[in-house]
Amino acid sequence: MKKKLKYKRSFFEHLYTVLTFAFLLILSISLIIPLSWAIMSSLKGLRDFTVHPFGFPEKLYFSNYAEALSKLKVTVFTSEGFVRYGVTTMLANSIIWALCSPLLTTFFTMTMAYILTKYKFVGSKFLYNFGIVLMVVHLVGTFPAGMKLGQALGTYDNMLMTILTSPVGCFSGMNFLVFCANFKAIPKDYDDAARLDGAGHFLVMFYIMLPMVIPTFCCFYFLGFLGAWNDYSTMLTWLPSYPTLSYGTYLFDKEASQYGVTMPVILAGYVIVVIPSIIFYFCINKLMIERVQVGGLKG
Repeated sequence: MKKKLKYKRSFFEHLYTVLTFAFLLILSISLIIPLSWAIMSSLKGLRDFTVHPFGFPEKLYFSNYAEALSKLKVTVFTSEGFVRYGVTTMLANSIIWALCSPLLTTFFTMTMAYILTKYKFVGSKFLYNFGIVLMVVHLVGTFPAGMKLGQALGTYDNMLMTILTSPVGCFSGMNFLVFCANFKAIPKDYDDAARLDGAGHFLVMFYIMLPMVIPTFCCFYFLGFLGAWNDYSTMLTWLPSYPTLSYGTYLFDKEASQYGVTMPVILAGYVIVVIPSIIFYFCINKLMIERVQVGGLKG
């Protein structure tokens, strides 16, 4: 019997592994420390935070969270005049915006990548190259024109219309290229086998192709959720009548002195805003990291 040859890793391969591990460890620590400091500081009193800003809290002040929830309010100007919104309204706006907007954008980006990858038609190469140009070329100075266009079309200060028009980003950055690579890696035999069984274009896409890219879809959807959840500039400029939690904490920090809010209470507000993102991550975590096992083909 022939003995199996064991592969011996070279010195540079070991060095590369050690350096990669060290880099990722340092990066993880740099991300964990600020969050840990914010959580500890949010449980401190004002004196404890001032004297020992980087120490553990001497006494836990959970009342900071109750105070943050009670004072986290936003006053916006609407067609009915000045309206003051509380945490409940801001939380509802955040959930609707963060769940729906990236869902449509990610879905239409995946659909565009699927069509341009699996179907060859007149103009397909042009659309593919056009999408790459949109990713590379950044148009500057279009904000005033976009504002005027939004007001004319009725999308300005209208969350429903803004969400429905979000799929115009069907060439959503690197997401488009990654989806194209995923679909190109799927053998055409699966498509042909499904068509032999009588499946049409709709069934092939949603029952054959889409399940194979579910981890990629969920990953991009979660990243889009984080961006939408932490987005306050859109509410500040395009949707002023729909304040979200991120928009509320943005004003909460700026107007803290006006309402007599201390820094531990402000940090408690930040921690409250982070909690839904963590919960959503644990809900979608398995779908992002799983490997889809595809069955065999018929002979």
